[in-house]
Amino acid sequence: MKIGDLVCFHQEHFFEGAVQLRWIQDRPEQAQHAACAYVFHGPRYHGAGEAEQEGISVSHRLKDSASFVGDLLDSILSGLAGAECNPYLLAVAGYGAGKSHLATAIASLLSAPDSAIAASIIDQLTQADAAIGQTVSNNLAQLGRPVLVLALDGMAGFHLGNALSQAVFAQLERYGVDAEAIRALSPRFQTAEQFVERNLTIRADAFARQLPDWTAEAIVTALRQQDEAVYTAVDAIYRDANGAPIPVIGQESAQELLNTLCEVYCGPDGAFASVLIIFDEFGRYLEYAAEKPQLAGDSALQQIFQGVQDNSGKVRFVGFIQYELKTYLKRFSSADLRQLQRYITRFDAADKSYLSTNLETIVAHLLGKDEAALDALWQRTGADAAQTTSWQRLAAAVPGFANHPVWYEPHRFAQVIARGSWPLHPLATWFLTRQSDVVQSRSALTIIKDVLEQFANRAAEDQRGLRRISAAELVLNGLLAQMIAAERETGASVAETLQLLLEKLQAHLTPEQRLVLAGVAVLEKLRIAKQQQSRMDALLGEATALDSATLHAALAPLMQEFGVLEWNPDLGHYELIADATTRGQFQQWLRHRQAQLTPDAIRNLFVRTIAKAGGLGEIQTDFGRLHEVATNDWFYTPHYAQRHTIEQAIKTAAQDWAQSLHPNTAKGHILYLYLYPTDDLPTSEAQIQQALAAECKRLNQPLLPLWVAGIEDREGVIAEHLGRLHLFDESLSAEEQERLRRFIPEARTRSQQALKNAITTALKERLYWIAGFDGIPDGRMKAVGAAIFARVYPQLLPFPFDGFATASGGGAADAAQLMRSLIARQVDGLWVQAQPKRLQNRVQELLVKSWRVLASTGKLIAPEHSGINAALDALQQVHLTQPTHTLWSSYQMLIAPPYGLNSASAGVLLALLIGGQHPPRRLEQNGALIAAADWLGLAFPTQKGKHSLEPAVLERTTLRFLSEDAEGRWRALLERWEHEQHYERLVKLAQDAERMQRVDPIPEVLEGTYSYLRDRSEQAAVKLRQFKTQLDDWEQRIERAERQNNVGELLHFASQLHQKQHDLSDAAYWPESAVAACQQLLSPVREMIAARLADWIPRQSCHNAIDVGSFRRRIEQATASLTELGFTTEAQALEEQARRAIFQVETRQHFALTLAESDDYPRQPEPSDSTLVRALLDDIEQGERLIVAVEQARGTLDDAEIQARIHAIRQRQQRLRTQLDHQRAQLSALYDATLDSEDAVRDAQARALRLQPLFIDTRDASEVSALNVQLERILSDVAAWDVGDWAVERLEDLLGRQVAQQLAELAADLAARELEPSWDMVAIYARLLQQRLTRARQRSIDWIARRWLDAAQIAELDAETCARMMQELSAAPTYLAAAERARLEPLCQAVAARQAELDAQARQARIQAWLQPLLALAGIKQFDLSTTEHWLKTARQPPDTLDAEECTLLAPIIAALTAHLDSMSVADIMQRIAQLPLLRQQELFTKLTALITATGSND
Repeated sequence: MKIGDLVCFHQEHFFEGAVQLRWIQDRPEQAQHAACAYVFHGPRYHGAGEAEQEGISVSHRLKDSASFVGDLLDSILSGLAGAECNPYLLAVAGYGAGKSHLATAIASLLSAPDSAIAASIIDQLTQADAAIGQTVSNNLAQLGRPVLVLALDGMAGFHLGNALSQAVFAQLERYGVDAEAIRALSPRFQTAEQFVERNLTIRADAFARQLPDWTAEAIVTALRQQDEAVYTAVDAIYRDANGAPIPVIGQESAQELLNTLCEVYCGPDGAFASVLIIFDEFGRYLEYAAEKPQLAGDSALQQIFQGVQDNSGKVRFVGFIQYELKTYLKRFSSADLRQLQRYITRFDAADKSYLSTNLETIVAHLLGKDEAALDALWQRTGADAAQTTSWQRLAAAVPGFANHPVWYEPHRFAQVIARGSWPLHPLATWFLTRQSDVVQSRSALTIIKDVLEQFANRAAEDQRGLRRISAAELVLNGLLAQMIAAERETGASVAETLQLLLEKLQAHLTPEQRLVLAGVAVLEKLRIAKQQQSRMDALLGEATALDSATLHAALAPLMQEFGVLEWNPDLGHYELIADATTRGQFQQWLRHRQAQLTPDAIRNLFVRTIAKAGGLGEIQTDFGRLHEVATNDWFYTPHYAQRHTIEQAIKTAAQDWAQSLHPNTAKGHILYLYLYPTDDLPTSEAQIQQALAAECKRLNQPLLPLWVAGIEDREGVIAEHLGRLHLFDESLSAEEQERLRRFIPEARTRSQQALKNAITTALKERLYWIAGFDGIPDGRMKAVGAAIFARVYPQLLPFPFDGFATASGGGAADAAQLMRSLIARQVDGLWVQAQPKRLQNRVQELLVKSWRVLASTGKLIAPEHSGINAALDALQQVHLTQPTHTLWSSYQMLIAPPYGLNSASAGVLLALLIGGQHPPRRLEQNGALIAAADWLGLAFPTQKGKHSLEPAVLERTTLRFLSEDAEGRWRALLERWEHEQHYERLVKLAQDAERMQRVDPIPEVLEGTYSYLRDRSEQAAVKLRQFKTQLDDWEQRIERAERQNNVGELLHFASQLHQKQHDLSDAAYWPESAVAACQQLLSPVREMIAARLADWIPRQSCHNAIDVGSFRRRIEQATASLTELGFTTEAQALEEQARRAIFQVETRQHFALTLAESDDYPRQPEPSDSTLVRALLDDIEQGERLIVAVEQARGTLDDAEIQARIHAIRQRQQRLRTQLDHQRAQLSALYDATLDSEDAVRDAQARALRLQPLFIDTRDASEVSALNVQLERILSDVAAWDVGDWAVERLEDLLGRQVAQQLAELAADLAARELEPSWDMVAIYARLLQQRLTRARQRSIDWIARRWLDAAQIAELDAETCARMMQELSAAPTYLAAAERARLEPLCQAVAARQAELDAQARQARIQAWLQPLLALAGIKQFDLSTTEHWLKTARQPPDTLDAEECTLLAPIIAALTAHLDSMSVADIMQRIAQLPLLRQQELFTKLTALITATGSND
C-alpha cells in the first residue's frame, strides 16, 4: 500500500502565496478565492487559559481564528443592540501567521453575508468548530444587511485620510450606493471636478504637465473618489489660472466621515448594518507615520479614534499588528515619538487578542485520510508504540515543547500530531510548524503539499514499520533552499554547511548518510540543549526516521573516514564540519611537519617536554626509612638534558645539591640524558665523566649523588613520537587544530604510549654514569639509588622525627620549637611534660630512644648514640680550636656527606651544641656577644611557614667558649661597679668591663646586671658630655659678647659660671677637673669685664619714663653680678649712675633716639668678607652722624658719658674701615693675577663673580662687571677649541689659527663695549694654548709608554697576549705624535713575528697530537668496521693543512685503512665513485664489468 492511497492533500483548501488585504479593492476576485481557501481552527486545542503555557503574556487573550470571528460578530451585534462594548480590537500575531489572510476572509464574509463566498467561509468555520460555525451563521442572519468593510493595508505607505475616503467611495460604488452625502463633506472636490470639465481643453498643456497620460474621465473619477494626489495636481493648475488655491469649505475630516457613514448609510434606511474598519499591518503604518507624518496624515488617527468612539454602537475598528503597541513606541526615536504618542496610546486601550494559528491543526485539516485503511495500517505496524517513544524523546529535549498542549498532552499529540499529520514524522511537523525563523506558515503548507506529491508513490510501511517522512527528508527534498535563505537574514551557516557537504561528497554518500547529515542540521536548528551522546543519537534517529543500527552504521564513516561530523562533548551535540580532512591527508601532513623538525629541535623538545610526555620523574628510595630517618628527602629529583646541555645540567644539579637544606628537598639528582640516533656515545661519555669529575673537585667531595641516566634513541622512535606530541600540543595553528581535531586525540594517545615504551626499553640498557663511582650498583633504579646514597652518606645519622610528609603534620614547627628550647637551655623532663602530646611523642622518639641524650632523670646528658656523640664532639672541637668557625660552617658540615642531615635534623643537633653547659659558652654575632633569647629572635624567620634557622644569621654567628673561673671574676667587678657614685670612675669601670669582655666574655647569667650598670655609666658619661657642651656654648657666647663689646652679656655669663663652679664644688660625684674648667673660663671673663666697666658704666641710661622699671631691674641684676664677682666699687658706681639716669629721664627723653642708636651701634654684628662695600660705607657714615648727635646732647649728658659713647662708636668705625680696605684689596689682587692655565682663569672668574655683588652700587661695580665679561669670554673661547683626536702637530696648527681669529674677535668686542683689556690677552691665550699642546704631547707619550716592550719581554709573550697587543697596536689612536708613531712600527713588527712563531708552534703541536695515534696504529686488518671507519675519518680530517712531509707520512696509513674498509664494505667505495665525473664512472663500470666477466669465465 502506498502513501498516496491513504492520504491526499485538500487542494481546494490551499491557497499558495502571500495574501494582501488591499486585494479587497484592487483584485476582488483574487480576494474571494483567498477567503474561500482560508482554513480556520477552533478552540479545541487552544483557549485563553492556556496562554501562559504558550509562553505568551497573560495580558493577552489567546484566541483561535474561529473564535475571533465569532467574537467580532458578537461585538458588532452587541453594539447595534445598544450594549456598551469596546469598539477597538487589536489582533496580535507574528510574521507569516496568516493575519492578512484572516482579515481578507473576515472582510469577504461580512461584506457579502448572503453570498456563496460567505457560505464557503462558514463551511470552513464549521469544520473547525461546528458550534462556532452555527453561531456565526445565525449572527449573520440577524444582521440582515452587509457590513460596510473599510480595508486599510498599512504596508502601502499611504495618507490615512485619503486612503479612508477612497475605501469609502470604492465600497459605496461596489454596492451601487449614492455617495453624495460623503462628497458633500468635501465641496472642494466638486469645485475641482467642475474646473476640470471647463478647462481641460483650454489648459491642456498644464494638465499634461501635472497629470501626464490622464484622460478627462479618469481625472473626474478620481476626484469623485476624493483622490488627494489628483486633487493636488488640479489645485496647482487652478492656482496658476486664478492666483489662489481652490477654496476649502465644509466639514472635511475622518471623524465627520465616520459620523456621516453611521447617520446616513447605517441608519434604519441605510444600506449597511454597521461599519468595520479593518487595518492590516497597523504597526507598519505607525512606523511610516513616525518617519513621515506629513505624508502619512497622522492626524487622521486621532480623528478615526474619535469617530469610532462617537459611534461605538455602529463602528468597529480591528487592527492587525505583529507586536504590542508599546513595543512599537520603543522603536521610535524621541522626535518621532512625540508625533504619535498622543494618538496611539489611546488605541492601546483596545481589547487585545493573541491569534493562535495552530498550524498543526491546519495541517491535519488539509491532509485528507482513508481512516479505515489508516486504522489497519496503524495496528499492523505498531505505530502507537513508535509515537509514544517519539513523544517521550521530544518532550525531554525539544525547547518549548511543554508550552504547547497539543504537543505536550499525550492524547492530543497522538490524535493531532502523530496521526493527524501523518505521513509526516512528529519531529518533521514540529520543524515545519514551530520554527518560524526557518519556515513561515504559508511556506510550510506549500512544502507539505510538495512532499506529499513526491512521496505519494512510496510504500506506507517498510522493514522498520510505519513509514514516516522525517525532518531530514523534508530538508533534502526542497526545504534546504529556504533554510539557506532564512540563514542569510540571521547570519547562521548550518544550512550552507550542509549544502556544501552534500555537494562535496555527492558521489560518496549513501542515502542514510545524507539523512544523518540533514538530521544533524535539523537538530541544530531546533536548538536542542546539551545532551548525552546516547540521547542525542536517539533524537537523531527521530530526525532521520532511522533505527539505531542503521544510524550508527551511517555515523561511523561520516566521523572517521570523511571527517564531516564530530561529537562535541562540551556542547553535547554533533557538529557539521565543512573543511574536514581525511586520514590520508592527516598522515601526509604529519610526515611533512615532522620532516621540518631538526635534530636540535628534537633534543630541545626532550629537555622541555619529556617530564610530562614520557613519565620520567623522581626516583624514590627506602634509604631514609632503613636508617631511621623520618624526613622525605631521600629521593632523586629529575633533570633533563641532551648532548649540548649535559655539562651545564650537571653543573646546575650539583649547585642544587649543594644548596639543598630542607626536609622536602631531594638529596639526590638524576639527569635523564637524551642521545639522538646520530650522537656519538664515546664522545658523550667522555664529556659526562669530565663534567662529573669537575663538580666533585669543585665541591671537594669524592662522591656525589649525581646520577646520569642515558636514554639512547638508536632507532629514532623517541624522536618520532616526541616530534608528533609537539606538533599535536604546541605547533598547531588554530586552523590546523580545527581541521585535524578528529585524528589528533587518537594519534596523541598512541604516541604517548609508544614514547613511554621506548623510554622504558632504553632505561633497561643501564647506560648510567655516577659522580665519583667506578662501577654501577646492581638492581633496578630504586635499588641503584639507595646504593648511591649508601656510598655517599656512610655515616648517616638517625632522625626519627615524623610530621614532615604533609603541611599539616607539624614536623617542621615542632622541630623549630625543640631547637629554640634547646638553645635557651629549657629542655628537661618538666619541659617535655608541659608540651603538647604530639611534641612529647616526637621528643621521646628522638632524644630519649634514638639519640639517648635525655636521661630518665629529665636532664640532658652526652648522647649515648655513638654517631650523634661523635658528630657533636667533632663540632665542639672545631669551635674550640677555630674561634672564627661560624655556625653556618657547622650547619653545612652536618648536611653534607658523610652525615646527610637536613635543616630540621641539623638544626636540632646544632641546638644541642649551642645549649651545652660544659664548658661554658656564649653566642657571638658580628664579633659581639649576644644573648640566646635575642639571637633566637634573629635566627628564626618571622615569615609564616618557615621553621628553619636563618642562614644569614648563622653565617655571622660563632661560638665563644668561656674559662671556668670567669663567673667569679666578673662578679667581683660588678660588685665594685655597683657601689661607685663618682661620674668619672663610673665611666672608667665601664671601659674596664668592656676590655674584660673582649678577653673573657661575661657569663649569660650576669648579662642583666652588666647591662644595668653599663646603662648607669652611660648616663654618667652623658652628664659629663652635657657639662662640657654647656661650657663650650658659654665660651662661644662669651667670645661673641666680647666682639660686640656687650658688657651686660659678659656679666650674665660670668654670674652663671660662678654659680656652676659653686654647685660643682659642693657635689661629691663631679670631678675636680670640672671645677677647674669653670674657674679657667671665669678668670678671663673677669678681666674682660674689668677692662670695660669704666667705659660701660657711664653709658647706662634710661631714655624714657616707660622703661624705668625694666632699666632698674637690669641695673639691679648687673649690680648683683658685679658684687658676686668682687667688683664692689664698680657696683656702687653703677648704682649711682642708675640713680642719675632715672633722675634725668625726662631731660634725656628729648635725645631718646640718639641715645638708643648710640647704644645699639657698637653692638651691631661684626663685618665679614660677605658684607657689601656699600653697607660698609653707609655704616661708617652713620657713625659720624651719631658722634655729632651725641655732642649736641652735651648739656644733658656729662662729659664722661659723652666720651664713652663716642669712644664706642669710633671703635666700631675702625673695624668697618679695616674690612673695607680688605674688600678693595681683593679687587686689586684680580688685576695682578697670573692667568697661565684654564684653572687659573676659572679661579679668577670665581673670585670676580663673588666680588661682583659686594661692589653693587659703588664706583667699582663697573670694573668688576668688565672683569667678569673678559674672563667669561676667555673661557668660552677655550671651550670652543677643537677637541678631536688630532696628531699633536696638526692640533698645534689648528689651534694657532683658531686663537688668532678669537683674539681679533675679542678686541672688536671690547672696543664695541668701550672696555679696555684688563690683562695682556695675547699672552694669556698663548699660555693657555701651550698648556693644551703640552697635555696632548703627554697623552701621546703615555699611550706608547704603557705598551712599550723590549725584545726580551716580547720573547716571553704568549699567543693570547700577542693577539691582544696586535689588536691594540693596529688600532692605535690618531692623536699620536710623529715621534711616537715612529716608535710604533718596529714594535708592531716584533709582536707580529712573535705571534707567527707561536702559531707555528701551536700548529705543530696539534698536528703531532693528531698524527701520533695514527702512526702508532698496528693490526689494521683486525679492526672491525666501526673502528676502521673511525680511524679513516680521523685521518681524513687533520686539524690543519698538511705539508708535503706530513702527507707522505699519512698516505700509507690512509691506503691501508681504505683497503681494509673496502674489503669489509663497499659503502666507502661507492661514496668515492659518486664523487667521480660521469665519464670516469662509466669507464670504471666498463672495466669492472669486463673484470667480473673474466673472473666468472675462469671460475
